[in-house]
Amino acid sequence: MTRFREFLNRQHLSAKVTLMAVAALVLLSAAIFLGTRFLLVSSAREQGTERLDTNMRVAWSVLRQNGLDNSLREGRLYAGEVVLNDNNAAVDRMKELVGGTATIFMGDTRVATNVLNEQGGRALGSRLAAGPVHDEVLDAGKPYRGETEILGKRYFAAYDPIKDRSAK
Repeated sequence: MTRFREFLNRQHLSAKVTLMAVAALVLLSAAIFLGTRFLLVSSAREQGTERLDTNMRVAWSVLRQNGLDNSLREGRLYAGEVVLNDNNAAVDRMKELVGGTATIFMGDTRVATNVLNEQGGRALGSRLAAGPVHDEVLDAGKPYRGETEILGKRYFAAYDPIKDRSAK
């Protein structure tokens, strides 16, 4: 810092004013950059959340084509009278309609999915990792929208609990 002060002391007034103006422009540019970045990220996140909500409405519409009653019977998940376990038609239809990935969970276990495992097959039977999604959807019974990791990959994802008529 003392070298900088010595440098400034040797400079003429015009050089000092120029240096201050350049420093002010650098700070202003940094503030504008950071503010713009914040606004763009916020806008992208908002648009992503809106798209996830739309995608979930489509997903629910696809599931409800099988019936309005969801139930768990004899260790299998049903939509109406259709067994969802190992029935990937619904998740494949969701992918056709909105793109991306879709999974149906029974508890914390994938029972229908188009998410692929490391071997390139469907990740059936894999578990939902502990964390915010698990806490919000399975423990609290509430929808989740946000970033999450699925089998080692980052996603901006939506999860809704599948409940029966008694809200279980």
